[in-house]
Amino acid sequence: MFRNAILAASALALATAAATSAQAATETGPYVGVAATVDAANADLGVVDSLGATGIGASAFAGYTIALGNGLFIAPEANIDLNSAEAKVIDGTDVLRAKARWGWGVGARVGYDLSDSTAAYLRAGYARNQIKVVTNGGVDKTWGDGVRVGGGVETRLAPQLRLRAEYNYVNYEKGFSNNQGLVGLVYGF
Repeated sequence: MFRNAILAASALALATAAATSAQAATETGPYVGVAATVDAANADLGVVDSLGATGIGASAFAGYTIALGNGLFIAPEANIDLNSAEAKVIDGTDVLRAKARWGWGVGARVGYDLSDSTAAYLRAGYARNQIKVVTNGGVDKTWGDGVRVGGGVETRLAPQLRLRAEYNYVNYEKGFSNNQGLVGLVYGF
């Protein structure tokens, strides 16, 4: 299901690119955006071999695109994410629950203009996410720090509006990781 959602979002972005009239290539400037996310979190808590969960979430981000010439660009970016991925294991009277809550990150996208209205990019950066672990009534909120890598496609819908489809993998410390699909709207200034 997760993979199908990413493929559908990518297909939508590419189809929109084909139908969009030619616009100017990458322009230097600030942008903001919002997105819906699908998160597939995984935790190795020691008590169980692996605990996985899928949830939906939201992301808000802001960045600054810098055109490097010849279709290349770089864009430093910061984000805030809200997550709902939660897993629960019950063994008799013992309960173990892990939930990804919210986080933030900084990084950069490096990309190439595929056409006058569509660009593909790779991303790398730092991510920090709060994880709540509940065991038999005891609550532990911890922060996971990790490396975020991914890639995506962005296509112009209107002169200042773009559609973004993206996949990210975050490897947090303490045995937590997340695969994230993202579809969002970007407004450039």
